[in-house]
Amino acid sequence: MHDLKLRIADIVSRHLVTRGVPEADIDILSLFKRPEKESFGDLSLPCFPFARYLKLAPPAIATELAPLLNQVPGVSQVDVVGGYLNVHVDKFELFRAMWERYQASPEAFFHRDTLRDRTMTVEFSSPNIAKPFSIGHLRSTVIGNFLQNLMKSSGARVIAINHLGDWGTQFGKLIVAFNRWGDESALAAGAVDHLLELYVRFHDEAETSPELEDEARNAFRKLEAGNQTETALWEHFRQLSLDEFNRVYDRLNVSFDHYLGEAFYRDQLDGVLDRLTKTGLLTESQNAMVVNLDDHDMPPCLIQKSDGASLYA
Repeated sequence: MHDLKLRIADIVSRHLVTRGVPEADIDILSLFKRPEKESFGDLSLPCFPFARYLKLAPPAIATELAPLLNQVPGVSQVDVVGGYLNVHVDKFELFRAMWERYQASPEAFFHRDTLRDRTMTVEFSSPNIAKPFSIGHLRSTVIGNFLQNLMKSSGARVIAINHLGDWGTQFGKLIVAFNRWGDESALAAGAVDHLLELYVRFHDEAETSPELEDEARNAFRKLEAGNQTETALWEHFRQLSLDEFNRVYDRLNVSFDHYLGEAFYRDQLDGVLDRLTKTGLLTESQNAMVVNLDDHDMPPCLIQKSDGASLYA
């Protein structure tokens, strides 16, 4: 399609120059639009920018240019609609040209340099540790991988990031649940399934034993403080989950440059608190630390809970 646009742009530009339009004011490629409906064609070229030079109404200019476009290889039909030229592409001719280019150089066919010297980041997949890989994660994985392949083939340096859900109070709950009801053999047989089972059981048990919530908050505080026991369990859960996720990624032929989950930022939390305090943004509310956003008609942003634990923000 790009080559067809170039051919159309070349023949239209040369004609306009002969009609007195300054070459510097002709940029046909930037004018192409996509028709509102598929039945209108594949490309639409507005003729309005040239009216002041040619002293003609846009529909008259479109009528003048239409015969020229009908001669371009790959064009099957040209319709004049108001001040627009609607171009219908000869799909067979387009495919034939693409096939010839592919046969001549398969590697070059899939590579362009339109994004050369650009660095692009693509964050995708992003499953939650200790929870199953869902259809939503699959969709994000497929779309994200397509985008990174497309950008790479266009010459970009691509950084693929899998931002894992691997931190938060839920891991305090999971640690408490595993210490109470965990089974290493069940973990070895199906880590994610067993961890999810424990997480669900925690919530069921907490309905009648609310003290479990306090235990979980305490466990997460220890985890944030770097306590060896809690940290070892969290790392164990995380690695088992990654092993399961990687089995899926391997089947999909998907890879990442970074697994930068929420936990990656845990040693930067104190710095955030210091910056917010020094700038006068951090205030205390109900024993928690928040940033007031009343001026923006938004609820306060909770930064640190009353028990000292951090939150997603």
